[in-house]
Amino acid sequence: MLASGKANQLPDYTPIYDTYTFRGNEDGETWGPKFFYHGLRYLEVRGLPFRPTPDMFIAKSIRSATDKVGEFRTSNELLNEIDTIITRAMESNIYNTITDCPHYEKLGWLDVPNLLFNSLTAIYDMSAWMPKVALDTNDSQLDDGLVPTTAPEHTIFSENFRKDPTWSAAAIMVPWQSYTTYGDVNQLNLAYPTMTKLMDYFASRSSGYLLNYGLGDWGAYDQTTTVGFTVSCTYYQVASVMSQIAKILGKTSDETNYKTLAKNIKNALNTKYFISATNKYDSGSQAANAMALYYGIVSEEKKEAVLQNLIKSVKETDYHLTTGEIALKPLFLSLAQNGYNDIVYTMATRKTMPSYGYFIERGATTLPEFWDMHRSQNHCMMGHIEGWFYEQLAGIRNDDIAFKKMKIEPFFPYGLNSIDISTQSVYGKIRSAWKRNDDYSISTQIEVPANTTATVYFPLKNVSNITEGGYLLADVPIGILSYALEYGKIKIEVASGKYNFKLMEVPVSFSNVELAISKAERNIQSNVMSGWNELQEALLRAKTILGNVNAVQREIDETSLILEAATRNLVLKNIALKKTLLFSTSFEQSGWGAAKLVDGDISASSGYSSSSTLENHTEWVGVDFGYAYDFNQVKLYPRNIGISSETFPVDFEIQISNDGDNWTTVHSETNYPAPTPPSTVQTFNFSPVKAQFIRIYANKLRPFSAEGNKYYLQLVEIEVFKK
Repeated sequence: MLASGKANQLPDYTPIYDTYTFRGNEDGETWGPKFFYHGLRYLEVRGLPFRPTPDMFIAKSIRSATDKVGEFRTSNELLNEIDTIITRAMESNIYNTITDCPHYEKLGWLDVPNLLFNSLTAIYDMSAWMPKVALDTNDSQLDDGLVPTTAPEHTIFSENFRKDPTWSAAAIMVPWQSYTTYGDVNQLNLAYPTMTKLMDYFASRSSGYLLNYGLGDWGAYDQTTTVGFTVSCTYYQVASVMSQIAKILGKTSDETNYKTLAKNIKNALNTKYFISATNKYDSGSQAANAMALYYGIVSEEKKEAVLQNLIKSVKETDYHLTTGEIALKPLFLSLAQNGYNDIVYTMATRKTMPSYGYFIERGATTLPEFWDMHRSQNHCMMGHIEGWFYEQLAGIRNDDIAFKKMKIEPFFPYGLNSIDISTQSVYGKIRSAWKRNDDYSISTQIEVPANTTATVYFPLKNVSNITEGGYLLADVPIGILSYALEYGKIKIEVASGKYNFKLMEVPVSFSNVELAISKAERNIQSNVMSGWNELQEALLRAKTILGNVNAVQREIDETSLILEAATRNLVLKNIALKKTLLFSTSFEQSGWGAAKLVDGDISASSGYSSSSTLENHTEWVGVDFGYAYDFNQVKLYPRNIGISSETFPVDFEIQISNDGDNWTTVHSETNYPAPTPPSTVQTFNFSPVKAQFIRIYANKLRPFSAEGNKYYLQLVEIEVFKK
């Protein structure tokens, strides 16, 4: 919304709207366009002699009549709200084809059915939709073998927007995933000519078994991952899948050729992009290392080192997401598949940008296209956390064709009290639910459909600590086929049916210690006046317990509390230094970035910048210290450009909070002059307060003449002190 109260359509290129004049029917009126549809959020009403209320209007939500087969509910309302905005975005884009957005392009961009397949099919019955997508890719394929990024191809885009291999790969990956999910091998037979022709096209565009064209990791917050690495990972994936498809279809020669091709692509990727000195791929970004792990490009002997580098990069961003849509699923699943679901859960529950929680905090009602929420507010492409919800949190995973056999391995994250998640296969309903009890036990409910079997895993070390229906496993009268201890877990083979397991030995979680370590390590010794030695002792204890396989939850929790206390008790020079940023919007290009606001460089030519508009509007930027600290002074360093700093706010408030939701103003300024000279630090003193969060809330900005009188909030640095 603009400051005027009107809807802001500036990010959507040309404004799109319909105008309807009421005829004055007291019984109400119904109107809608007959030949097209819109995605929308706001309705603007003009000409009434009174202010209308929302209950006077009803908007009709339309989509195809695709059955919803997934149900998701947890005790964490943030996760529930994330699920809601993603499913709304999915439904908005299931109409006449699977689209990217319902409000302007409405095109069948193939990244969605390709990459989001597992998330979509967990929630909706896509058994008829996905074969239709495969047919569209066949119909859209060009004579040279290219499958365009959109199918049907109503619009011909420029080179990279038309030819990215990850989008084209839908012609292979959609039929393949349709077969594994729904069991229809005919999808492979029908699509095989299109697949082989596309593979020939890829080969014609490759050099040394690598590709280097397209969009890369679209929507990435960290844009350092190269296009060549991203699309070559896709090339390796489809070559590997093609060898499996050829085997199923009995095409022995093709199977061998594609297997050899995959091997050559893998070798080429490792030769060009693996940096042996650092055990990182490409730029070392979250995206690069995650894709290398997820697609199986990393050699076995280097896997652990690359994995630890990925984990380190996640912690360095304070558990925030920095990938785009291509690497987002690899990020979640490469961590999950290697035993780090706790890290994914921490990322999923973050509330500051870039994160899903940031969307919720900013009031999103559908899933935005980009992490900074600029441009489209209704894209489903970033909805990959849904796949993690169903496959890892609930633990429901296909272990055969069409879930004839399945694995169910629920995850019990620290701080989450219950889940109830279900989906449907061609055989029927699959459900995984659990809740924590007052006696610290966990009750779980597992449902396995008829004519299938499941392998259920629980992270317990003693079979005497689990019962089913009140019986020890050895005494269960029916349904339990076998059980055993395997790699520190209890493995239970079950037939179809409903099961009520009770876990007396509660699985431990280190996520609270991991988060406490992350907060503690944001402090640097040169900024600490006292408490540094105590912090180092607490850090050593915390890192030691992380490696203790016999640790119990009570000991883990105690260690976390000790480290949190040591961090809280630090006496800091600048409380904001290296802490976590909060903001309304952020421009993250050309040397500008939110993290620069607390990097300690007060002489830099760039720092934090909001997004810009041609109208005056509100913006805010702040800091999460991690814990509550005492302070009474803020220093703001303006952008050093021109005669005076025109991007310093006119009217603003310094606000504090202890929960990030409810804010109190401790200092305000009206008609504040532009700092002259612009390098002059602006100091603001107020009565002593204690808070975890602080922000600068700008009610009025000034036009920046050097950039066409656009309105920005820009600051080089913020410092917070107790004086």
